[in-house]
Amino acid sequence: MPRAVAGGYKPIEVRAGKTTIYAYSPMFQNRADVQNCIVGVYRETREELLLRIKKRAQEEKILDKISIQLGGQHSIDCQMKTLDKKVAGREFMKKYKLSHLLYFGDAVYIKPDGTEGNDYAMIHNDNTYVFALNKNKAETPLNKEGRVQWIGDSPEALRDFLTYLLIKSINYIIGHNPKKIGEMQKVFSYLDWI
Repeated sequence: MPRAVAGGYKPIEVRAGKTTIYAYSPMFQNRADVQNCIVGVYRETREELLLRIKKRAQEEKILDKISIQLGGQHSIDCQMKTLDKKVAGREFMKKYKLSHLLYFGDAVYIKPDGTEGNDYAMIHNDNTYVFALNKNKAETPLNKEGRVQWIGDSPEALRDFLTYLLIKSINYIIGHNPKKIGEMQKVFSYLDWI
């Protein structure tokens, strides 16, 4: 139930990477045909709604094939049990023949009850560097390989970090192969995206 405030209802701020939306009621979101979510769910009602969804999935005899759990701050996430972000990250690296992966997530934490935030699984992949955009820096776990780093708590922090990486790329091109300065034009093409 939306929270009534003077002049109407207070929206829920839902963040996903660089995007922030304001939800006045729960809505469905398909994430790359891999995960379906209900976003914009008030914290007070999430657990009750999760239990109702699991009960219905059990009645339909599909609960043993899918994973349904609380995700992020205001969502309920559902995907096949055989798929998680850790596996998806490995498959992505394999498909594109990548030796390293940079991953940005706003749920890189372990919850008080011991369950992992929905982006935490990525720290278990070799050669994956995880950049956390958690609201609380203290929640960001450190791993012994140093592959997890907190970079801020907002979409602006992500933009600033990507701009930093872009500048480092330009400096690398200039410093290591001045003959390829023309390739900087390709790098600059990403500025509009950032």
